[in-house]
Amino acid sequence: MKTVFFLSLVVCLASSCRKLEEIKKYSLLSNHDRMSKDWKLISKTENKSAIDLTGFDIRLALKKDNTYFMSTSYQLFSQTIKVERKGTWFFSHDNKSLQLCEGLTNKTEIFTIVLLKKGELQLQQVSTNEVLNRAQSTKLYCYKAK
Repeated sequence: MKTVFFLSLVVCLASSCRKLEEIKKYSLLSNHDRMSKDWKLISKTENKSAIDLTGFDIRLALKKDNTYFMSTSYQLFSQTIKVERKGTWFFSHDNKSLQLCEGLTNKTEIFTIVLLKKGELQLQQVSTNEVLNRAQSTKLYCYKAK
């Protein structure tokens, strides 16, 4: 009888531990709130080859009001060059893609959200050759929250 009680206690504890681990996989914050941060690009790959970001400081600020600000700073001949873009951001209808629409040019860039978790964001962008209608390059951007 003690053995049956002990085994049922172990089974109950094991199953409850699994439920707690599953809860940790979900966030109480919405995707919008988790995405609304200041992000710093820490790595970039193109067609699975690493791109050297030495000397570059690339920031992406996604604001809660759905505006964004992107800045790229780098050194060129002992001078700091800074390129800035502003616009609006939003999710696709299925929340699997991030769309950045630049304010001045109305150019829209679409990124597939590969990973979105606390303090980490990975976006993938596939560019296509419009003439041949096939993929040319796949870029993976890895960001950390600042």
